[in-house]
Amino acid sequence: LYHLSAVVLNQHQNLSEFDSVRVKRIRIESDSEVPYQIDGDPGGFLPVNVSVSTQRLQLVIPSDS
Repeated sequence: LYHLSAVVLNQHQNLSEFDSVRVKRIRIESDSEVPYQIDGDPGGFLPVNVSVSTQRLQLVIPSDS
């Protein structure tokens, strides 16, 4: 509950247990089967490779939306 309240109050970066590292790509893995989500939808199970794209994302949106 303490950590959740720190996140909600945007104070988590002040916690001694908090570390922040800037990376362009990262691999997240586990010894056990751990599910992950992509924007709230099931994405599969670890391991997963995540990378930051430096290119633009072009979206096509209908005019009536």
